[in-house]
Parts: sequence; C-alpha cells; structure tokens
Amino acid sequence: MIKKRILCYGDSNTYGYIAAGNGRRYGENIRWPQRLQKLLGDDFTVIEEGLPGRTAAEATADEPWKNGNSVLRAVLSTHRPLDMVIIMLGTNDLKTGFERSAEEITASVRLIAEDTLSFLEMKQNYTPQILLIAPSPLSEAVLRDPGWDFDAVSVAVSKQLASMYEKTASEMNLMFLDAGKYARPSDDDGIHLDPPSHKKLAEAVYETIRDWQPESSLPHMQFLEE
Repeated sequence: MIKKRILCYGDSNTYGYIAAGNGRRYGENIRWPQRLQKLLGDDFTVIEEGLPGRTAAEATADEPWKNGNSVLRAVLSTHRPLDMVIIMLGTNDLKTGFERSAEEITASVRLIAEDTLSFLEMKQNYTPQILLIAPSPLSEAVLRDPGWDFDAVSVAVSKQLASMYEKTASEMNLMFLDAGKYARPSDDDGIHLDPPSHKKLAEAVYETIRDWQPESSLPHMQFLEE
C-alpha cells in the first residue's frame, strides 16, 4: 500500500513546546501532528518538521538555521515524495527585533508556499496540496515575560495574520485554516498551545483535509515496498 505523505512545516507549536516547561516537549500522544496521524490512520504518514524559533523569513546572526525560507528546500528534499505540505509559520516573525508588519510576514509565508510548489514540481514531477494555517494569535500573557521579545505591537499584528493568510490561500488556490478559531495559547506564556488546543487543532486539520485526494502520485517517485 502506498501511503499519502504529509509534511507539517512549522515552529514550536508544531514541535510541541511546553509553555513554562523549561524547553521540554509534549509526548507523541499530545502533539497535534501525531494526533492527526491517528485520526487519518494507516493510509497516511504524517511527518513532523517543527522547530522552536523557526520564522518564515528572519533569523538572528547566531541562529541562521531558524530561517524557514533558507532551509526549506533541504527539508522538502529530505522528506519527498510529498502529497501535502502543511505550513504554519509567522509567530516568531512577530518578535520585536525583526520589526515586521503583517503584510511582510504574509509575503514571506506566501514565498514559502510558492517555492514549495515550484521546487517539488521540479523534483517529483507533481505538486503537493498545501494547507496554509494561520497561527493562533498571541495573548496578552506574553507581555509578562520580556525574554520572549514580543510586545503589544506583536500581539496586535498577530491578530491581523489570519485574514491576510486566508486571502493569500484564496489567490493561490490553497487550503486554509485559521488555528485561532480552534486553539489558543496557554495562559502560562501566551504563545504555546496547551494539550486541549493541540487536540482541537488536530481535529480541525483532520476535518479540513479528510476528503482530500492527491491529484497525482507517480509510481517511480514512491517508495519501493516489499
């Protein structure tokens, strides 16, 4: 049986970072990509590609590998063939040090979607479906800890992303989901999803893609199975 392969490309909320957890990560039974795997069943392989601190297009000088655009092609090449790519980025671009507007963040996410389509068309001879997810907005709780490098402007801009992502998805004929309608950040830090939100997000993604079928899967690009 040839399984449909889904890549989840995101940041700490795809990784499963625990708010106030001193860098620890939720187990596989909690993280939303693994919950999605269970909901979809054995006909699918869900691949987690979540990195804490990953941005859509920014990085500090000491952590250039957290720029989600610059490492995109390496990630896609590692995991292809891919039938779907789920993109949920933008939260870390809100940090005050980057000074990015909602329009600029959306443009960077759009570029990731465009490059995903063009690169995989070249490498596997068919394009994957893309699900663009607008991340849940930051809550005011994030302002309690200046170490996160978010301020009131960051919170305000985070609330503008969903409508802009939705417009981009419509223009590019992508699937779209507003995570903020289903999941909210923990009151512990105002950034990271708690277990109930991981569950709700997984269920929302499942409902969004449950009737999807790949447009093309070329046999020579699939794994050889005994």
